[in-house]
Amino acid sequence: MTEFEDTLRDTLRGRAAEAPRAEGLAGGARRRLRRRRTAMATAGVVAAVVVVAPFLVWDRDPGSNDVATDPTSPTASATSTVPDDGPRTESWHDVTFEVPGEWGVGNPTAWCTNAAEPAAATPTVGRPSDVTPMIACSPGQGYGAIIEPRDPEGYFPASGDVWRYQAPEGFDALYPDRSWVGIWYDADVAVTVVTPDRALTEQVVGSVRVVEADGADDNGCPPMLGFAEASKADGSDSLSVCRYDDSDDLEWSRRLSAADATRVRDLLASAPERSIDYDCPTEEPDPGRFAVLDGGAYAIAVVTGASCPGRNGVFRADGEREVTPELAAALERPTS
Repeated sequence: MTEFEDTLRDTLRGRAAEAPRAEGLAGGARRRLRRRRTAMATAGVVAAVVVVAPFLVWDRDPGSNDVATDPTSPTASATSTVPDDGPRTESWHDVTFEVPGEWGVGNPTAWCTNAAEPAAATPTVGRPSDVTPMIACSPGQGYGAIIEPRDPEGYFPASGDVWRYQAPEGFDALYPDRSWVGIWYDADVAVTVVTPDRALTEQVVGSVRVVEADGADDNGCPPMLGFAEASKADGSDSLSVCRYDDSDDLEWSRRLSAADATRVRDLLASAPERSIDYDCPTEEPDPGRFAVLDGGAYAIAVVTGASCPGRNGVFRADGEREVTPELAAALERPTS
């Protein structure tokens, strides 16, 4: 490991030790919705948005399995579940779950930037770090899932509960009318799932689990960077991309297809050697890093997104290399 990487690692460890545990959502649905909309305005324009949040209303009908969606939608089905192309693993910190493979990434509160109705928008999975356009969609959240720090004031539904949401009269709806809403939470993290189908909501909520510190999610990524760095070969030919934040917590993970794995391996192998000495300020915030696990074993660290180019790089056993735009793009998650 190089002197630069030693310095970067020590900085990360120090910040991780000082960082407090994530503290929860703003109390209740109103403040959760406001915070989801507190984001960077697009094109550098900061706009003030007044959010009028609705009351939570739900209809507990355990005998019903209705599809809460536009009846003209071709996807409406009382028995719809995870599609045949298989589920996708989504993780944040030590919480992981499965969603339909066709779901996208990004905050479901921005659904109206892509469609006129929630049923026409691709469901997405949102995280606290997502940059969300400052726009007030109605209903406030579309289909998909949102991962958030848990509200310290608690939830009135029980963890694992699923109910049908009924839009209140006289207020903006929080979710699509007659949608099925489910929630899972522990002491630190909450996952809210909204779909038009009860069975699908139950399936996603039921898949949520906590990964042990020395374990890994179904993409092969441990919840903390230190455990990723200690990962050993498992005999597979898989290639996992694990994204960690500046506190060493898992932000998201991917297990690459055979074609994508071949491309990433080629890009890593061909990354040009670093030939420039950079003078970077020590106080610059660390942008986090990718850990690439090849065959289950920690192989390479990649840092991108730092304002000083000297902090970015491919850190291999044989030295530091530059991050090409092609490599940076190949490591990121597809947005759709």
